[in-house]
Amino acid sequence: MDIYWIEQGKRKGPVTVPDIISLVQMGELTPETKGWHAGCKQWMPLRELPALVDFLGTPNNTDKPIPQQESDAPAGPATPQLPAGLPPVPGQGIPTAVFPTSKANVLEVFPAAPLARLFARLTDAALYTALALGVCYTLGVEYNSYYTPSSPFFWLPMVVLEALCLSRMGTTPGKMLMGIRLASLVGTARISFGRALLRSALVFFLGMGLMMFPVGVIMMLFSYWSLRTRGICLWDARTTTLPVQPAKSGWGRFAAAVITIYMALTAAGLFMQPWLPTMLDEIEKQSPEAARQLRGWMQMQLPADAQKPAETIPQPKE
Repeated sequence: MDIYWIEQGKRKGPVTVPDIISLVQMGELTPETKGWHAGCKQWMPLRELPALVDFLGTPNNTDKPIPQQESDAPAGPATPQLPAGLPPVPGQGIPTAVFPTSKANVLEVFPAAPLARLFARLTDAALYTALALGVCYTLGVEYNSYYTPSSPFFWLPMVVLEALCLSRMGTTPGKMLMGIRLASLVGTARISFGRALLRSALVFFLGMGLMMFPVGVIMMLFSYWSLRTRGICLWDARTTTLPVQPAKSGWGRFAAAVITIYMALTAAGLFMQPWLPTMLDEIEKQSPEAARQLRGWMQMQLPADAQKPAETIPQPKE
């Protein structure tokens, strides 16, 4: 989402949503500065723009706003005359107060790419699945449908674990693998546990659809549409956060994510083996044909020696 603004009678931009918020936080712009983005019919205060209303909708977002001159009003017609095919300008970074670094005063970062965010989410989900099932296997927990990935209750602890990682480290294992960190667009650099928990809960409900098919797929598509049209997801708009990365994730990171997901899911399958007989019985009650096919597939996966029936031990004659 490219955003333009009027400064001293001249059009400035384009920049992205987090860039505008950063400029307001640094006092270089105010929520009353006239702005415009695609879909708006005329110049209007930044706080009224649809892409920024979640962040700047209330006044006094900066401690020391710099007043704009009266000449900030757009010259000429009310609707901005933008040249066709104007190339986008990359983000200018988030200030140190929001995303700190010890290497420089300002760390140049950009909003994380949607594909990188997806692989980070899948990696976190796979690692959590292996961890949760590994705990159940170690403790010898009896089978219960609530303890399987098909149940929304299975994923509730992940919401808390993710919030702990974000509040402590500013990232998660999956995000770290993809080179992504969670930046705060307002307030202090560190995200509180309550704020991180709210974000994780919103992701679970609005982004993952409680991990229920097909609701989860629908919500993921809706979130992708929101990200492409508004430049930010609903949960980040609500908690004023944004996943950022210093550069695009290379193919090496994607390959590492695929390997991690495969290994985690393989381990999860091994941890579920003690539950398989009970699971098959439950499936058979619902669909005998599906249970028969699943048993046949499992027999194909076993070694040839394991498929042979055990030899009958002859009984001694009296």
